[in-house]
Amino acid sequence: MALAEFAEATGPSGSAASAISSDPDYAAGGVCRESGREIPLDLSLRLCENSFVKPRTQAVILAALLAGCGGSDDEDVFVPPPDPVCPPSTADRRYIAFSGYCWEVRKTSQPQAAGPNYYSNDERDVWVDADRKLHIRISYRDGKWNCAEIFAGGFGYGTYTFRIGTPADVLDRNAVLGLFTWDDACFETGALSELDIELTKWGGFFNNLHYSVQPTHGPDTEEGWYPERSESTFISLAGDTRSTHAFTWARGYVNFASYQGHAVSDDRLIASWQFLSSNPARRADTTTLSTPVVIPSPSATTTARISLWLYDNDKDGVSDPPAGGQEIEVIVDSFQYEPL
Repeated sequence: MALAEFAEATGPSGSAASAISSDPDYAAGGVCRESGREIPLDLSLRLCENSFVKPRTQAVILAALLAGCGGSDDEDVFVPPPDPVCPPSTADRRYIAFSGYCWEVRKTSQPQAAGPNYYSNDERDVWVDADRKLHIRISYRDGKWNCAEIFAGGFGYGTYTFRIGTPADVLDRNAVLGLFTWDDACFETGALSELDIELTKWGGFFNNLHYSVQPTHGPDTEEGWYPERSESTFISLAGDTRSTHAFTWARGYVNFASYQGHAVSDDRLIASWQFLSSNPARRADTTTLSTPVVIPSPSATTTARISLWLYDNDKDGVSDPPAGGQEIEVIVDSFQYEPL
């Protein structure tokens, strides 16, 4: 039972004892049925039933005491806020509620970047399940491979955290899971506003986790790329299905970090990288209007995005199908944004 469920169960005048006694995950004597983990339930209930402890405080105390039942000890206690009511969907513009935000599901009628790929807004390719988890798929239908992307606005400087419920270290080598920011308006004027976390082998590379602050390529070096603006590494989740990936976007720095499991803690850290404003300003080569930029600045049109797409490994201008020939599904347990 999560913190929000405790609060709802106790209500303004209910009791934590009645809330916990009705929870099927717990048996008499304070033992978690699913994990067998012992919890000092009798003691906690006696404390919570004290008339000096308000019901809402009872919920907080019990949530802290019982955190971890039904999950591993490193599980994060983040509970997404209630979902808003999204605009009505149409055939061309579909919206979903996920982790407290309204997201638009991208749809394209022709192959477009990244990839290029077809992007589908079909309910079979993008949906939120009863546990409020996002499912995104690469599917083969109507004679073509379809990819998936969602985006939501209203973001700026702050920490963006993505909790993944799929083994992201062993994705098909041609698949890319992108967790990033994007700004159409800034991109059109050349002041790129893109920060990237990408989980992929880029068709066969050893490294499978990539951080970047755009632009990473442009005319300001003889090589045509800027090695100081990206970092790649190899991660292994050692069979764990869960990982957490985050970046903090500030005026003077961007901090990236990845964790095994869903707990954001130093002992679960598996990769990190920091990009500072002391780096040189760079131009992109994707537009003639490009303005040199060190750390991009957010704007009113900045969006957060989650994308699952196929890479063009053979560079023929068409994205390659999954190397394993199978459709691909990724589960995103939650998204969290904390403004600075």
